[in-house]
Amino acid sequence: MAKVTVLAKHLHRLGACSESLIWIEGRTPKQAWEACDRADWLLWWAAKTSVNSHQQVVLAACACARLALRHVPPGEDRPQLAIEAAERWAANPNVRSRADASAAASSAYAASYAASAAASSAAASSAAASSAASSAASSTDAAYAAAAYAAAKKREHEKMCKIIRSMLTLPYRKATEGQA
Repeated sequence: MAKVTVLAKHLHRLGACSESLIWIEGRTPKQAWEACDRADWLLWWAAKTSVNSHQQVVLAACACARLALRHVPPGEDRPQLAIEAAERWAANPNVRSRADASAAASSAYAASYAASAAASSAAASSAAASSAASSAASSTDAAYAAAAYAAAKKREHEKMCKIIRSMLTLPYRKATEGQA
């Protein structure tokens, strides 16, 4: 049976999913933060602690969401407007009510998750089009399409994780070790 680490206790106390608790096994907080390829996990962890401000987390989510704007159909301004509203709130949180702040944060988080989905969808469309344009559909074409989709999705997540790590601090302090 694996030894439960201080990091595992910390994340469990925050309400981390079982998949993430299995993934972090044997990793230090710094190793987990630097190796994680799930932008949603990084944002969640940062949002659940007080190391980064709520505004910083919202700005990081907005930066991730901006990656998806290239996939938004022309004339559809709502995603960009939601991102901009969240960024305005993060720049000056005192001018809005608590409800506005919550709505802005929710928009930013939703937009960042949508960024991942849109990037994945675009990758799938591109891979499918590439596969269809090649010779008759075969298992090789299907395998290529699946591999292209997975690679594009991985690249988008890597971009988001890099953005998050550049904007936020490792959401773990040694002071929390005694509380774990």
